[in-house]
Amino acid sequence: LWDESFEKIVQEKAAEDVEKAVAKAESVPLPSPEDIFLYTYKEMTPQLNQQLDNLEGFLKEGRK
Repeated sequence: LWDESFEKIVQEKAAEDVEKAVAKAESVPLPSPEDIFLYTYKEMTPQLNQQLDNLEGFLKEGRK
């Protein structure tokens, strides 16, 4: 039967599950900017390849 005691247990369990899920998600490394191209599009068009080349050049210049 759903009573206040059960409600408290359910709420605590839900909060625990959410905290664990958030911690797990936050522990995943951030993707690189290149990943936007590599994992978003099924096929890279010539325009996307050019944009990726431009991005890689820009990032190399900024990392010097």
